[in-house]
Amino acid sequence: MSLPRSTVQGSPRDSDRYAGRQYAPLMAMELPEPDRPV
Repeated sequence: MSLPRSTVQGSPRDSDRYAGRQYAPLMAMELPEPDRPV
């Protein structure tokens, strides 16, 4: 899947070169503790 970018990747104005910010909302999720060790 590809989304249009507001600026060219790698340009001086690119603030998210590797698109890592798209995963930031996942960091706020709380995951339940597993019932048993893996």
